[in-house]
This record gives sequence, C-alpha cells and structure tokens, in this order.
Amino acid sequence: MSKTKVILIAAIIIAIAIPCCYVAKNLFGGKTIEYALEQNPDAIPWYEARNHLGEDVTICGVIEDIDSITADGNPTYIEMGDVAPNDRVTGDIWAEGQAKIPNLEEYKGKLVYMEGYLFEYKGIPSIGIKEPSQIRIVK
Repeated sequence: MSKTKVILIAAIIIAIAIPCCYVAKNLFGGKTIEYALEQNPDAIPWYEARNHLGEDVTICGVIEDIDSITADGNPTYIEMGDVAPNDRVTGDIWAEGQAKIPNLEEYKGKLVYMEGYLFEYKGIPSIGIKEPSQIRIVK
C-alpha cells in the first residue's frame, strides 16, 4: 500500500473518530457514566448490573427507551443502557409507581441513577420502581 493511501485512510479515520468522541462527551452536557460514578461512588454502571443481582444498588446509565405497556396490569419498562432485545437493565414501574411518576418521558435520553433491589426477570437485570426517589437525573 502506498504512503498516500495510508495517509488518506488515517485522515478518514480521524475525521470520523473526532466528531464521535465529541458527541459522546457532550451528548449529556459533558456528563458521562464516569462522571456519574465520580458523583456517586456507590453507584455501578448499567453494564455491571448482572454482577450485583440480589443486592440493593444504585445503577447509572442513559435511559434509551420507555415502553409503556399499561394494559392488563403490565408494568412500564424503562430501558437503561440499550433497548430490547439487547443487553440492558430495566426499571419496572407497576401501576402504583406509575401514578406517582407521571412524567416518565422526561428521563428518556438522560443520564440517570436508578435505585432499588436488583433482580433478574426473564434473563434481564431489573429494578422495581415504586417511588419517584428511585430514579433521578444526574446533575
């Protein structure tokens, strides 16, 4: 491969990588999971949740989707980290919690902490959310 081709490929990679890093750093007002962990050293990143099943935890990550399936007593699912069917953590909000947390859409796309007992439901780490204090936006 010629030196010109190598330089051209390197320039393309840099042209793609720099904006991606900028977007990742600034998408949440400069706040990252690392920032959230510094603010709350007891928190764990969403991708380590599986290692803490059966514990009371504070998990941090970005809310990627909110799936409001409220018919027939089903919960609303807040998906952190990724969306179904990919690896993620869910916040399961049943009817009693839904009445107390009416504006769930405000969390979508935000870096948040979710607190509660971490269990596994159908292979997915989950926290049952009953109170507004169990989910908060990272400041």
